[in-house]
Amino acid sequence: MPAKSPYRAAFKQHKANTQKTLRLITSDVAIEIAESLVIKTPIDTSRAEANWVAALNTVPQEFDEAKRNSGGNRINLDKAKALAKRMKLGDVFVMANSTPYIFLLNDGSSTQAPNGMTPLTIAAFPRMVERAVQRRASD
Repeated sequence: MPAKSPYRAAFKQHKANTQKTLRLITSDVAIEIAESLVIKTPIDTSRAEANWVAALNTVPQEFDEAKRNSGGNRINLDKAKALAKRMKLGDVFVMANSTPYIFLLNDGSSTQAPNGMTPLTIAAFPRMVERAVQRRASD
């Protein structure tokens, strides 16, 4: 019978620590993406802002014509953050918005967001990842 490697437990612990760190980095980035999209969305009726929906591994199609964010209350953002914190390695975090005019807003039709929401979020993505890695490297 071969002798047990004294390194086996160390490698197993290193793997678990690395996976935990990667999950935290992924979660941090997903939260920043959600915040960026929601906060950059122009507010007139708050319908578009209120209809950002997060999901894992699927594209949500829901839209609620009556949904509004009253008094700066961003319920869907809170839900997105909670969902991001439950992510596992391999999950795909999706933010979707089925507001009928979201494409117009994203193309700069509002003076509140002349550069849209997704182009700015995409441009900020590398820095989001860098910040998350730096933050978790010190854990």
